[in-house]
Amino acid sequence: MEKRVLLALILSMLIIITWSVLVPRPTPLPPLPLRQPAHTEIVNISKPIAQQLVTLSTTQYEINFIESQAAIQDIVFKAYQSYRYNLQYGFSLDDPNLIFHREKGPADEMVFSADDGRRQIIKRFIFHNSNYNIELEIDILNKSGNPMKMNTPLILGLVDFTGNQTRVRLQDATIALKEKILHPNVHKDVTYAETRFLAIRDQYFCAIVEFPKETFSAHIKKINSQ
Repeated sequence: MEKRVLLALILSMLIIITWSVLVPRPTPLPPLPLRQPAHTEIVNISKPIAQQLVTLSTTQYEINFIESQAAIQDIVFKAYQSYRYNLQYGFSLDDPNLIFHREKGPADEMVFSADDGRRQIIKRFIFHNSNYNIELEIDILNKSGNPMKMNTPLILGLVDFTGNQTRVRLQDATIALKEKILHPNVHKDVTYAETRFLAIRDQYFCAIVEFPKETFSAHIKKINSQ
């Protein structure tokens, strides 16, 4: 019995030694390249180097604008425990050549102007104390003397999936077409033509952009995994 056990041990050792000699060690795989955030030609938002904020306060809310982008960073609703609704780039034009400055205007308006030599862009936010509607007028002055076509996207806002998970789970996007209303997956790029309105919401509030007379194309673009 002891001889059989000894013989089995010797055979096992021979098998292990033979395997290690004949079979080469596996070559470690090279590290995977870092995956870059998805690039999009329609929307490519980058945070401005310096965010000079301009604040407008009404009886209902306080709105903080990023002056250089003529965009709404966030809205504080006074009647709802001063809840802060973040848009981050609300109603900005996706054009890095446009640097806006605040202009003087009526008390119920916030006016911004940008001039890149070829054109002057004036963005006028008009507010109403009787409701939460905001009118946005965009005037374009062609200074080049040549025909000009402007197809710059208007960004409704940024959906951020970092932070409080309760808030993250309740974020959503809504796109209203002529015949139906959709809630697309905001983690994927989608485009819809003939859109009546586009909306994004968080846990408590919603922002909607709607053109008064005609339909428009709506895009949801993934910037990165967040």
